[in-house]
Amino acid sequence: MIGASLAKKGQLTIVGSGIASISHLTLQAVSAIENADIVCYVVADGATEAFIRKKNPNSLDLYHLYGEDKQRTDTYIQMAEFMLIRVRQGQNVVGVFYGHPGVFVCPTHRALYIARSEGYKARMLPGLSAEDCLFADLGIDPSSVGCVTYEATDLLVFKRPINPASHLVLYQVGIVGKSNFKFDYTSDENIHFTKLLDRLEEAYGPEHSVTHYIAPLFPTEDPIAEEYTIAQLRLPEIRDKIHTISTFYVPPKTSESLIYDEVLLASLGVTHKPSVPYPWNPEATPYGPREKKAIELLAEHEPPKGYRPLKERSGLLAVLEKLCLEPLEMKKYNEDRQAYADGLKGLTENEKEALVKGDHRTLAGALKVGDTPTNPAALVFTFIITRLD
Repeated sequence: MIGASLAKKGQLTIVGSGIASISHLTLQAVSAIENADIVCYVVADGATEAFIRKKNPNSLDLYHLYGEDKQRTDTYIQMAEFMLIRVRQGQNVVGVFYGHPGVFVCPTHRALYIARSEGYKARMLPGLSAEDCLFADLGIDPSSVGCVTYEATDLLVFKRPINPASHLVLYQVGIVGKSNFKFDYTSDENIHFTKLLDRLEEAYGPEHSVTHYIAPLFPTEDPIAEEYTIAQLRLPEIRDKIHTISTFYVPPKTSESLIYDEVLLASLGVTHKPSVPYPWNPEATPYGPREKKAIELLAEHEPPKGYRPLKERSGLLAVLEKLCLEPLEMKKYNEDRQAYADGLKGLTENEKEALVKGDHRTLAGALKVGDTPTNPAALVFTFIITRLD
């Protein structure tokens, strides 16, 4: 359950610092950091650490809880408890964790679950993960053929299924089978790496390609995206390039044939086999007859009747900006929505009504010409990959 009893004063907010130094921190995360009583963080670089301390001097580094004589699980338990102790003291605690704070991060989920079970307000704000960076740098859309993400050791230990027809992303390929912690792992300690290659070769064959990917931490770096065959990854000079922050991307086997549900297609009224457009379909061309026709029509396009532009002036815009970026303002709003709206100047009656109601349809509609609630379908920007037409 996301909602929790507000009877207890302490609260916990978990945010992500992203991958790239400082620049991946969201406005929402920065606002949470600035307004916290105390910030507990585990981040990947000194620049982000200094930025957090600049935004909130009452910040503590949890990285010191790691130890080379400790199991990582014990460290994660301690990290969670370090934050929970302060929540129980009635403090507004913010935990900042590298990447997305809920993706391959154990202490955040533990702390949130315990805080909620004890009646404290607790939530997680999203951040950018290594996988998000991988999708951007390698030009991959996971929806094109589906995508499965595994932690490398988990894949092996639990015999997770591999679907060669979909994208596969593997985390922590540089520490296969490792449960301990070291401040400086070397590639020759990744002694179980060949077990991972054996599993991949079983599913894809030795000549299938794998992209070794490392997202850049600083703006001075470029992403690392090196393509090797599974067989090449067994070579010592290649294996030595695999680090603790390495991620593998395994593309689908192009030889895998698509299986259509013809009964379902018939029920949808589709009489032909769906196609996948360029660039997801390597056999498609970027400028075929259909694409050329669509581009020709672009010159004479006019906004359709259902399109509603943003109002040129709206007092509601400034109010929503404050509510998004200032937690104390949001607290005032939640205490009494009607009183909050009545105390504002420059809003129309429709905008006040939308603010009190607070749902996305009414608010989105109040910002657009016409003031009427927005159809939920218009709020979803769906870029469909599979062509059914």
